[in-house]
Amino acid sequence: PYDVAATNREAAVTISDPRPNSVTLGVAGATVAEGAGTVAVTATLARAFAEATKCFLGYGGGSTGTTDTDSATGWDWRVPVAFVEFAAGATAKAFTVDVRDDAEPEGPETAVVEIDCGGGVADSLTLTIADDDPAVVPTVSLSASPNPVTEGSSVTLKATLSSALSSSVTIPVAITDNSAEPGDHGTLTSIVIASGAAGGTGTITTNQDPDTEDETFTVALGALPSEVTAGRPSSVQIRIRDDDRSGGVGAPDLVPGFGTATVAAQSYTQNTAVAALVLPRATGGDGTLSYRLTPGLPSGLTLDAATRRLTGTPDTAQGPVRYTWTVRDADGDEVALTFTIAVAAAAAPSSLTLSAEPAAPAEGGGPVTVTARLDGP
Repeated sequence: PYDVAATNREAAVTISDPRPNSVTLGVAGATVAEGAGTVAVTATLARAFAEATKCFLGYGGGSTGTTDTDSATGWDWRVPVAFVEFAAGATAKAFTVDVRDDAEPEGPETAVVEIDCGGGVADSLTLTIADDDPAVVPTVSLSASPNPVTEGSSVTLKATLSSALSSSVTIPVAITDNSAEPGDHGTLTSIVIASGAAGGTGTITTNQDPDTEDETFTVALGALPSEVTAGRPSSVQIRIRDDDRSGGVGAPDLVPGFGTATVAAQSYTQNTAVAALVLPRATGGDGTLSYRLTPGLPSGLTLDAATRRLTGTPDTAQGPVRYTWTVRDADGDEVALTFTIAVAAAAAPSSLTLSAEPAAPAEGGGPVTVTARLDGP
């Protein structure tokens, strides 16, 4: 359509384009690497505007990951400008999308960028951000309960994952005899951990025999599937407690104990001698009792095994560390107490500083004031 306004000598004709205008967002590749830094995007108009026009940018629905509107520091991607402005007669305008690299294995993310020039002239662009961080593979560890297990009873072996999986996984295990023999216990070849579960269990039976000694065997992780890796502990030694004592079949097994004794948390200061600590003595059990303290003591402290006295001067600071005081009898029964040892850092030494006023007195210039300053405790 057009309008004509005429005079005797000339006519003014205004022609309007009936076709609707449109804008299109374009990018070289729809998939970008997480560490790309920036992605160049071009907004292209079907027809130029007659005057300068701002087209506003935003985040579209369906986006995943974190934008700078969600977090000032932890964003995954963002559009750093709020709008682009087309000059009169221009049909193309470029801007960038920032893509931030991180160390989190989070899979691909979707960035949906929108542009709106008003009057229904709008478009959106979807970018896929490919994650470049390796997936964290859960670890699997083993434990057994009860351990020791009484001869003729069963022991439960547990495989525990550091994080659950979305599908079930079979954990192979292998049994190796130490002092035990194949007939002393049953078999177990694998443990199944269900989808979404933190762990799974399997059972190993033990058998009665006429021997009068405790026996041990070890269960270890086998060749693991790719979904998991070996954690700690990756094996567990199981002791079969014999019930055929010298007093006759079925004679009770005597277990040592500390009674009601406990050990209070110990707080020491670096480079200061500690008050002697006598660790509790156990009673009961079969035969001779032996003791051990784990893990190793802080540097400067020692334990006399015969007197159970802990003495010395710690020379290194450490936060609270849990220690285990264990007693073991002749047939392997063990009982333990736990406590903590913390060593606070020594206070900084005092320092003495002298100053004079004036600092460079003239001969005959009168008295000089000397100040002594003590810093520190």
